[in-house]
Amino acid sequence: RDWIALSRISSITPHRFKHLVDALGEPGCVFQTSPEEIQSRTGLQDKYCNPILEQREKVFEQTDKDLDYLSREKISVCTYKDTDYPQLLLQIHSFPPILYIKGSITEADVNSIGMVGTRRPTPYGISVTKNLSMALAEKGITIISGLARGIDTVSHQSALEMHGRTLAVLGCGLDVDYPSGSSALKERICENGALITEFPIGS
Repeated sequence: RDWIALSRISSITPHRFKHLVDALGEPGCVFQTSPEEIQSRTGLQDKYCNPILEQREKVFEQTDKDLDYLSREKISVCTYKDTDYPQLLLQIHSFPPILYIKGSITEADVNSIGMVGTRRPTPYGISVTKNLSMALAEKGITIISGLARGIDTVSHQSALEMHGRTLAVLGCGLDVDYPSGSSALKERICENGALITEFPIGS
């Protein structure tokens, strides 16, 4: 609850989130600390600290609604402190503090490749994407893409055709119908991979 709530504070970027948790211990401690003390212990400016107190009631109210939805839809939340957080993701500068996951991430998914491309591919582009995705999936490589129309969708579909694993990293909340009309593909991905996003419900 505290992790989701803190991630919903408008002034808290992923980098600031980690800075706060490193300095104060847990997201819950951040909400129990005055803006003045947060500033003193972290060096963050007022414009980043004050919203934590100002928005607290609102974000916790929203978070309670989030938790109901997550439970109902069997969506898990993984924080960067959890052992099952993707270790490769921790190597980037501003990694997401929490991930929302529908489906499953397995140890085998470390053997993966990202495939992305235009939303308006040529027939040749579609052909190359299908051949690559199917061949890699057949070898046990997990295909990761963004579920956008075009090359991304072809990548996911081709992996599934080979009964391979695929992960879709979304740029929106898991409750958002994007791209529209992709619900059937999303269900198939959840059965043999996962939908993943750093964005909270409703984003």
